[in-house]
Amino acid sequence: MFYQARIKLTAWYLLVIMVVSGFFSVVIYRVQTSELERFNRVQLERIQFGFRIKITNPDLIEESKERIRLRLIYVNLIILFVSGIGGYILAGRTLAPIQVMLDDQSRFVADASHELRTPLTSLKTAFEVFLRGHKLNVQISNLINESITEVDKLQLLTSSLLRLSKTKKIFERFDLSVIVKKSALIICPQAKTILKEEWIKGDPIALEELIVILLDNAVKYSPKNYDIKIVLKKIRNLIVLTITDRGLGISEEDLPHIFERFYRGDKTRSSNGFGLGLSIAKKIVSEHGGTINVRSQLNKGSTFQVTFSL
Repeated sequence: MFYQARIKLTAWYLLVIMVVSGFFSVVIYRVQTSELERFNRVQLERIQFGFRIKITNPDLIEESKERIRLRLIYVNLIILFVSGIGGYILAGRTLAPIQVMLDDQSRFVADASHELRTPLTSLKTAFEVFLRGHKLNVQISNLINESITEVDKLQLLTSSLLRLSKTKKIFERFDLSVIVKKSALIICPQAKTILKEEWIKGDPIALEELIVILLDNAVKYSPKNYDIKIVLKKIRNLIVLTITDRGLGISEEDLPHIFERFYRGDKTRSSNGFGLGLSIAKKIVSEHGGTINVRSQLNKGSTFQVTFSL
């Protein structure tokens, strides 16, 4: 993420510097050429008044202009090269404090999540043991079951936060269609699939998690007789995975924000979960150098498209 941000920041530095350099190059060129033309006119005027001075050769003027243009191009190329190196170094120094801050934040989230997992597990176990070992009235039994459900939600939250803070990646070469088929059989076995063998280098566990998240969303926000289509294909040097549903869809207002952490826009889509699933999906895609896009219309469904470069 920071490498891409550094490249973008360097590009912006270069753009600003080259715009300024280009502006001054144009000014310098016009000033120099105007001086050459003025000199040529003065020479011609002196001949007209009877002075014995050699007339300036027009071809020499054009040749001088060409030399000025070439020198300005060379100067701008040098500026581009030096600015590129300097901008890359400066961008790294600019982003370094932000990277340190985000690393500290990720460490804190990971540590806090680890610390919460043990007491949550103990609490859930205590509830379950108490529920099995005592004869309770319906009200108390329902209360304990609700508490267990809430503990399950907190365990899911801590697991999601740990996934977002995870940075270690184990890449290997594998057939992505196998992972897609496995996930489809678990989440939506009746989905329509168009798959063929497509090999990719990546983390199979993370990519399986990605596909499960997308399929789970498609099932969750589709009607009972849902129609979900999964397509995996190769386009030139790209592997493209498309998951299409005919469910509730996403409003235009919510669409730009759905990959943000904890974002829960439309209440009909937010009854369950913490708004972390698509954030995790985007992180997994970014870790693999891919892109994820979505097209959606309310009450007409959504299409998530994940693209990986080979």
